[in-house]
Amino acid sequence: MPFNSKNPVSKWWVFALLYAAWCLSFLDRSAMNMAAPVIVGDLHISPVRQGMVLGIFYLGYAFMQIPGGWMSDRYGPKWIVIVALVVWSVFTMMTGLTWSFLSLIGVRILFGLGEGIFPGASVKSIYQYFVSKERGSTTAFLMSSNFVGSMIAPFIIIPLIYYMGWRALFVVMSGVGMLLAAVYALSVPARVKSSDTAVGVPVNWHTIATLFRLRETWRLVGIFFCISLVNKGLDTWMPSYLLRECGISLKSAGFLLSAPYLSAGIATALGGWVLMRYFRDRERMFMNVNIMLLCLALAGMYCASTVNEVILCEVLVYFFKSFVFSTIMFLPSRTMPPVFIGLGISIVNFGGQTAGFVSAPLIGAILGFTKSYSIVFLCLVGAAVGAMVINMAYGRIALYPARGEDRQPRGSNTFPIT
Repeated sequence: MPFNSKNPVSKWWVFALLYAAWCLSFLDRSAMNMAAPVIVGDLHISPVRQGMVLGIFYLGYAFMQIPGGWMSDRYGPKWIVIVALVVWSVFTMMTGLTWSFLSLIGVRILFGLGEGIFPGASVKSIYQYFVSKERGSTTAFLMSSNFVGSMIAPFIIIPLIYYMGWRALFVVMSGVGMLLAAVYALSVPARVKSSDTAVGVPVNWHTIATLFRLRETWRLVGIFFCISLVNKGLDTWMPSYLLRECGISLKSAGFLLSAPYLSAGIATALGGWVLMRYFRDRERMFMNVNIMLLCLALAGMYCASTVNEVILCEVLVYFFKSFVFSTIMFLPSRTMPPVFIGLGISIVNFGGQTAGFVSAPLIGAILGFTKSYSIVFLCLVGAAVGAMVINMAYGRIALYPARGEDRQPRGSNTFPIT
């Protein structure tokens, strides 16, 4: 059966492989977060240094967002996906071979550099294999993999840590990544013809500058940064909170760690469909409502007096912030030209991953000074409020005209691509 972008079996096979790769990337990240309480004990790392270890990954990851998107638009996404899988799998294995704080820092930043080229390439692949009307909702559905990977992580990672040790855990995860890279290389074609997502177009500094001048680029970057302060902060520190602050054993933490990701996966998977069905042209309002509900849930975490109350509120936090996340992934299909979508989505993702580098060390510093997770939860409320302020300040969303439309885009998102 010939492979082509109009063949539903073909395009959904590519989608399935990309979904699996995203799940694996979050399994690898979760492995570090969940193993952190054990690793810091073995390597004698302080809470402040633990924050640096958890955050340094995002420095490398953010740094490679724009180069990864540029390479995907310029040369095609297939080999960028494969290189990312291989490189991050190598450094996953290397994580299990570290012997000190400095070696762990070095491996984690190289891990981030390798994985950082993947997001733009994965979204560029969706835009190659799916038609225009499917891209926004399909991209949002693809991003649900982030939370599905994190949701299943406790049930895979915690038993491996418990029975094999944290070093063996990272070796096993590395092997899975290498296998997935081989399957992708052998079953996905290098290029697919698509009139509005062609590779080999002149992606250069002028393209980057023009994307940066788009008003919607900065709206999405700003909102994603603020929401990711919440997301990355909870992702990296909740395992330590449950084990250290609440005294829950590693074996018992699985469900408590996975429940928020279940709600996030459901919300992200539904987000694109909800936007297309009920909130098309009302995306700004949809984000504002969910940010408000997110703030209330974070305030609940601050006021909670029991572990169960904290987890319940965290489940709600992940649900509402994932609707915001879906909107951020959905809107580039309506505000950016498809031919440069790899670069565009990478610029937006740069904002979110920069927050990951800031959030984990910042929370470590707050805990080092205050010894209080309640103060951390209160600070996260401030980050969510910042997302709403940015969304309100930028006004109505400026749309890029879909192919075949004669009207001018609403707002000011004009983009010369010739």
